[in-house]
Amino acid sequence: MIQINLIPDVKLELIKSQRHRNTVVSISIIVIIASLVALALLALTLLNYKARIASVTKNIKTEDETFRNIRDIEKTVTVSNQLNYIQSSHEGKLISSRIFDLLAEASAKGTENSVAINSFDIDSTQNRISIVARTEQRGFDAAEVFRKNIEGMKMYYVEPEKDTVANEFTDSPRTKHKKEKSVNIASDVTLSEMVLARDGDTEVNKESVSFRIDFQYDPILFNQTVDMLRLRGLDRGNVTDSYTRLPTSLFTTPGDEKDGV
Repeated sequence: MIQINLIPDVKLELIKSQRHRNTVVSISIIVIIASLVALALLALTLLNYKARIASVTKNIKTEDETFRNIRDIEKTVTVSNQLNYIQSSHEGKLISSRIFDLLAEASAKGTENSVAINSFDIDSTQNRISIVARTEQRGFDAAEVFRKNIEGMKMYYVEPEKDTVANEFTDSPRTKHKKEKSVNIASDVTLSEMVLARDGDTEVNKESVSFRIDFQYDPILFNQTVDMLRLRGLDRGNVTDSYTRLPTSLFTTPGDEKDGV
């Protein structure tokens, strides 16, 4: 078979060039479309980012305005005021463990007026203490002695030195000091709910009386800004009515008063 090429070589080259051009144009169009899509996505992302920035900025301004409208806020946000607040909070804490020294002194252990403590309650908002106790030997008389001990309880203390551990928490606590001061820590003392205790189910033990003591205490009792040296009740001396109704100066000497006993 004889084939005759009727298309000149020039025409063939032109056709190939057109095909190549069409391919390039198609690819270029696809690239342009892809670039436009990417640009559109980028624009949408940027707009969304700007919208979020605007929203966050608005919220910051709103919160800042609210914060600045808080009364006396400038007194709170400074570091020095925060330190002062921490210091005042620390000084406001109570050394409530001193209640055990008070109970130990008032219960007169080892004497005929000894008392067993059943429970106690401290109301720091009203500065009141309630004690439920039971006499061990002398019945109603021991309960009355306990009341008088509380009523005459004195706290001996001294102003603490700076940057020192509280006296009660040292290895060897001091009990006396040349600059010591004293204060009566109890007032409005009431004795109530006195009941004869029973042994077993029926037998009444006339030597044992349960009772309740309520009193107002001086806030200095639990104040950590003073160093407590000792607590002393009347049981270390004379607790008879004839004694407690007369001035203490009639029964003490200057030397005794100085020693705080």
